Amino acid sequence: MTRSRRALTAPFALLAVLLAISIPRLVCAQESPPLRQSSLTPETATVQLLTLRDASRNDRFIGLGVRDVRWAPDGSFVYFRWNRNPITDDDPGADPWFRVDRRGRNVGEVSDTEVDL
Repeated sequence: MTRSRRALTAPFALLAVLLAISIPRLVCAQESPPLRQSSLTPETATVQLLTLRDASRNDRFIGLGVRDVRWAPDGSFVYFRWNRNPITDDDPGADPWFRVDRRGRNVGEVSDTEVDL
């Protein structure tokens, strides 16, 4: 390299090093707004203990087994409630009734009035 070329390259190299050092500092020095997820503060928050009942409430999304199982008075059928496609906000009292014969071969949905024996 010639002497004049070295004389031109050195200031540019020094400028590049100075920019590489100072630009990240300038970028980080700018204040960014704080991240907030809600306006809840410790002063406005209410403390409530989490119970097992609360934690398992509305867990119908995982599926349900049969419930409210009962025999017909003459013993010919078993009645039960079961919801094939439950969703979280379903009312369990509105689940349909089914009945199955003693052998377990004939299953069908029945009305609420038929179950109220």
